Amino acid sequence: MKKQYKRINDYTFIGNDGTVKVIIDGITYKSCAFCGRFFIPTGNRSKYCPHCRLKINSMKTSQNYHNKMG
Repeated sequence: MKKQYKRINDYTFIGNDGTVKVIIDGITYKSCAFCGRFFIPTGNRSKYCPHCRLKINSMKTSQNYHNKMG
């Protein structure tokens, strides 16, 4: 499913999953889906801030392992 953003004003957008994207002086900031902090995304599909990225990756890896093992 493609993420759609709803335009609030010229600088603020809200995504389907509740994340917020703000453009200030030509720099795009996104809100982290886990903690809500704003961060500068490193790619076009960034969802988590650098502080949460490692924690979420570890949680998802563990969850996938347990699902695979049954």
